[in-house]
Amino acid sequence: MEIGWIDFSRNERSKVLNVLASLGERGTLDELGISPIRDGFAELFFPGTSTLQTKAKYFLIIPYACRTVELSDIFTPEKASEMLYEIERECCEKLCEVHSDNRQGIIGNDAIGRENWVKRAPSVLYWAGLRKFGIFTRDKLSLSGYLKVMCAQKSRKAQIRSFGKLGNRNDGDDMDDLDAGEAHLYHYFDVPVDFKRDTWRNDLSLRLTKSEAAFLKEKIIENAKGSLLADILEKNKREFCAAGSFEEIGAFVPEHLQREYKLALDFSKFLYALRVVYNVIVSSGENKRAAEEFQKISENFEAWADVDIETIFLRLGIANGRLKRFLLAAQNAMRIRDEEELKRQIKERERSIKGESRSKCYHAGTFDPEAWFGGGYLDYRFPNARTIISDIFEGENNV
Repeated sequence: MEIGWIDFSRNERSKVLNVLASLGERGTLDELGISPIRDGFAELFFPGTSTLQTKAKYFLIIPYACRTVELSDIFTPEKASEMLYEIERECCEKLCEVHSDNRQGIIGNDAIGRENWVKRAPSVLYWAGLRKFGIFTRDKLSLSGYLKVMCAQKSRKAQIRSFGKLGNRNDGDDMDDLDAGEAHLYHYFDVPVDFKRDTWRNDLSLRLTKSEAAFLKEKIIENAKGSLLADILEKNKREFCAAGSFEEIGAFVPEHLQREYKLALDFSKFLYALRVVYNVIVSSGENKRAAEEFQKISENFEAWADVDIETIFLRLGIANGRLKRFLLAAQNAMRIRDEEELKRQIKERERSIKGESRSKCYHAGTFDPEAWFGGGYLDYRFPNARTIISDIFEGENNV
C-alpha cells in the first residue's frame, strides 16, 4: 500500500519530514526497524540532540527569531510561520557572510538563493531540544502549537485594546501587560539576560558569546540531569571533545551509566553483524566489503551475538514485541551458527516493516553490488553532541 499526504502547509510538511527522518541515522535508512533502541540509548546519553543538529548557537538563534515574530504585527499562525521561516533564511545569509571561509554547520548554506530555501528550517530541527532543555518553557507545545497559541493571545489582546477594555492589570493575565512592548511577558522562551531584541542580528555568528555559553550550559545541566551530556558539561570534562567515536568515550561515562554504555556498545556490535548479513543478501553475495566482513564475523558468531536484549528492552522501556522477537530469533540463529536461518529472519523482518514490494531483500541483485545499505556501527548521536559540547566550552572563553 502506498502512503502519502496532501501538502497543505510548511508546518504540516515539516511534521511528516520529521517522522521520516526519525526512521534512520543521518543519511541512512533504518532498514531493519531498530530505531526504538538506537533513539532510546541516544536520549539516555545525549537528550535533546539529534543527528540533524549542527551547532549549539541555533539553540539561541531560534528563540531570538521567535521573539521577533512575537513582537511583530502578525496575528495568524500561517503568517507567523512564514515570518519565522524568512528570519531564519536571513540568518542563514548573514551567517554565510560572517563565516565565508568555512560554512560548515550553517543549516541551508547550500540552498541560499533557492526559492524555497530548505524544507525544514532550524526551528523544526531544534524544537525538541529547545523543549527538553527548558529554553522553550511550554514543553507540551509543538512548534505549530506554539505559533497558534501565541497568535491567539496576540489577537485576543488586540481585540481588548480595540474595544478599550484593558481590564484590571492585577487580574493575573500577563498578556495585559503586553502594551508595554515587552516580549518576555509571553515567557515562551528563556534567553540570556543580555539578549538585545532589536539588534541581535547585527553581530550574528555561529560562535556563542560567553553569556550564551553559560546560559546554555546551565539549561542543559538543569534539564538533562543524569545524562552523559549534562555530566560532561557539569564536570567540565573538556577532554571528551577529543574522542573520535562513541567507542572511545568509556572513560568519560559516569558510573551510573556504565552498564547502559556497555549495553549500547554490545548492541551496536550485534546490529553491525546483522547489517553485514543484510548487505550480503541484498547484493546476492557480490558486495566485496560485506563478503569480507561476513567472513570475519561468521568465524565467531557467538561473540557478535553477545548482547542482553531482554535487559535493553527493560531499561529503555520499549514495548515492541515484533522487534524483540526478531532480535532474539536472529541472536539465536547466530549462536547456533545457522546462517540460512539468520538470513531468513533478516529477510522477513524487512518484509514485515516495508512490505514485499519495497523490501530490498526481495529484490536482491538488482542494486549496485558495491552499494552499502543500512549503516554501520551506531554512534547514538555522539558526533552531534560532541559539537554542541565543544561549542559551549569554546564559548566560555569568548568575550
